[in-house]
Amino acid sequence: MDPPARWTKCGTCEKQIAIDAEACPACGAVNKYVHPCVARFIEELARFGEMPRFTVTHDKFLVVGLMENPKTTKSLKTMHIGSVIALAAIVLCCVDFALAVTVMLIATAFCAFGQIRGGVDTNTNLRFQADFSSGTLRWFSDDDKLWAPVKAFFTEADQAMEAAKR
Repeated sequence: MDPPARWTKCGTCEKQIAIDAEACPACGAVNKYVHPCVARFIEELARFGEMPRFTVTHDKFLVVGLMENPKTTKSLKTMHIGSVIALAAIVLCCVDFALAVTVMLIATAFCAFGQIRGGVDTNTNLRFQADFSSGTLRWFSDDDKLWAPVKAFFTEADQAMEAAKR
């Protein structure tokens, strides 16, 4: 059985339209509805100032947050340093072979340490997604510990909305 239709007033003609409609069927005005939990989160973004900086995109029912993964970034920087040292070793081959071998070993250590710290994963973003398209919160994140304050915000807001419906 389908959930009951959810309605809002058109901002132009004030007729009832479905919250997920792109436009009002009566007057054609764009539906500007945004789920209350999404709107509240956007209004209260400053509340998350203690967290590392992240960017947010949203639509009517969905909020997506992205943050650069500091672990991966640091490991990639370490590997880049190793690559630069390896290039220096190649140049040193013409001058002093023993020194070049020593420098190449140092470069290898930098590259290996970079892989140990975070691998060579090029996806440096950590992400959360709060989806209200089904009427209640559906949550996804690739780092629940990092995004715990955001998840708590959405869970609390969703529970408050559910309580208000009763």
